Amino acid sequence: MKNLAISVTNVSKTFSFRQWSITHSESELREIKSIDNISLDVEKGKMVGIIGKNGSGKTTLLRLVAGVLKPDQGNITTKGAIGPLLQIGLGGNEEFTVKENIITYGMLLGFSKNLMKSKVSEILKYAELEEYINVKMKYLSSGMKVRIMFSTALLMDPDILLVDEVIAVGDASFRKKSFDSFLSFKNKGSTILFVSHNLQQVKQLCDHVYFLDKGKIIEHGDPEKIVTIYENFCKAVTKEPRKSKSVEKNVRKYQIFEDGQIGDSPSHEKIKKMGIPEKLNGKQVLDIGCNEGFYCFECEKKGAKVVGIEFNKVWYDLALERKNELSSSVDFFHMNWNEIQKLNYRFDLVLFLAAFHYLRDNQLDLLKKIFEKMNSGGLLILELGISKKNEDAFLIETIKRPGGDICQYPNKFSIEKLLKDAGFSESKIFGKSFDIKGDPVPRYIVHAKK
Repeated sequence: MKNLAISVTNVSKTFSFRQWSITHSESELREIKSIDNISLDVEKGKMVGIIGKNGSGKTTLLRLVAGVLKPDQGNITTKGAIGPLLQIGLGGNEEFTVKENIITYGMLLGFSKNLMKSKVSEILKYAELEEYINVKMKYLSSGMKVRIMFSTALLMDPDILLVDEVIAVGDASFRKKSFDSFLSFKNKGSTILFVSHNLQQVKQLCDHVYFLDKGKIIEHGDPEKIVTIYENFCKAVTKEPRKSKSVEKNVRKYQIFEDGQIGDSPSHEKIKKMGIPEKLNGKQVLDIGCNEGFYCFECEKKGAKVVGIEFNKVWYDLALERKNELSSSVDFFHMNWNEIQKLNYRFDLVLFLAAFHYLRDNQLDLLKKIFEKMNSGGLLILELGISKKNEDAFLIETIKRPGGDICQYPNKFSIEKLLKDAGFSESKIFGKSFDIKGDPVPRYIVHAKK
């Protein structure tokens, strides 16, 4: 009889949600079956990989095994203390200090409070974050949070480790140290359930692999064989004619294509229109309202150190997912735009694209906060709708968009005055942006220098 550490039997999980807008207005109720009648076993001391495209149910499965979610049907049994290292929820309690989060997380793994207190210094030394011991978690970057939880789980030595891509965090030296520790954890016979898009690692490390698609197990077995099946599956999909499907996000319809490009959102052509400098070596960049992180990753390719902030949890989680896929070093923060003064950075370039009109009555306040966080000579790039009314006087036009959002659009005179009042030495309309269906006024690119 097999000595099972994890047993999943006929498990299903459906999520119900309402489409919503930035103003939280509701529409029809919808359902997505994330896990569909899955059964799998993980023997004690084995490392089992889970592979599949985005949205196939991999992270949901790990959250079910961790006990973060409850299945709608079926049973899950585990033997031993679990160390869950999941993309979603890794930040712990945002209002607790780093020390408090380490102690709490260890207690959730089944260890005593006194033991966790004695381990805090060792954990923070491993994470290379000793100086942040009394800092609230919400002020740390996403990468720093993952390093702390990763270090806690490894050093507390749980019986079962659930890993969702997080061994690819931090700089090169920390990644090597983490990977060596991960191998040591595996080699001493611990049980690991490992979700990854790094197929080479999956083949190298795993004893058995499951391939998921649309919440179902397609194939499972030998890692080399299953990875080959999955790669052929992906190639077959990309050879099909370019298709798109309409997806509701924030009640605005986007066209999301096979390559992940969002049709009426970021594009490489749009980057040229923005006037983003070609070389950003060593520059610090902030993207406010970064959505899924497209511009963050593009600026990183140009040599910049990048921070992205996003208040919408759906977009924030997607940005973290893409960060892991790309092994990126971008720091993402889930926070309100008006909280940027809490960031411990100063920026040479700030992007605030396609969202300025949502600020309504606090446009000047945010511009002042942006100005304060910028280095001398820094560049702010705004993309915004500009009203054509009364262009020789200060006017901010209030308009209800088709999705129901109430937005405010300054005219040319007003945006120039707002930027001047915020402290910017010069500003200009750099050029015309792409208009999007449903926009009540034309969109422009505005540059302002400190």
